[in-house]
Amino acid sequence: IRILRSIGIVSLLAVSFCLLFSFEGAWSEYVHLPTYAETVPFPPVNECVEHHVVLVLGGYKTINLAAVLFKSLMFHHRGPLVFHFIADQKARQVLHTLFDTWQLPSVRYQIYEMETYKKEVDWVPNTHYSSWYDLMRLAIPEILPADVKEVLFLDTDIVVLDDISPLFDTFKGTNDSVLFSMTENLSPWYQQKGHWPARGRGFNAGVLLLHTERMRKANW
Repeated sequence: IRILRSIGIVSLLAVSFCLLFSFEGAWSEYVHLPTYAETVPFPPVNECVEHHVVLVLGGYKTINLAAVLFKSLMFHHRGPLVFHFIADQKARQVLHTLFDTWQLPSVRYQIYEMETYKKEVDWVPNTHYSSWYDLMRLAIPEILPADVKEVLFLDTDIVVLDDISPLFDTFKGTNDSVLFSMTENLSPWYQQKGHWPARGRGFNAGVLLLHTERMRKANW
């Protein structure tokens, strides 16, 4: 009985010490939780890469749509962003107020007067409901500065659900003949609308990655 009692006391002490140390470890982890910067280190400043995004904006209603796009994009994106806005007069009035009021760190924007470049695309026969506005994306390599080598074009009616950074890896390992990147339409909606000139479902021009440097060299 004495032996069993001694074993019981030793076991009780061992269990107590285990519980004590495990509780202390758990409490230590709770109190000294690492910050987000410690668990997911941001890249050094000299390794940050600015990603360029371009939008075509016409009218006040377009800005209402684009505001949702801006917020969802910046919510998920890490690193500096540069917006390029090809905008008409009404949109320009709102954009300045919007971004100057937000005062976002690591976000720059540049606005281009759409009217200046209208002649580049309005000669193209077009029955699209957005008229020549929809064709302005064809002139992006000419409109944007020469130091912008890659840019992501986005339609305004988009909600971003993840970081767009991996999209810019698309051109890695490709040769100079690859000028832009698109994806197929996932929805049969356009085919159901009647006459649809594209092969199959066609491509989605609302998310368009452009290698503007190569496009200029190719005299796009």
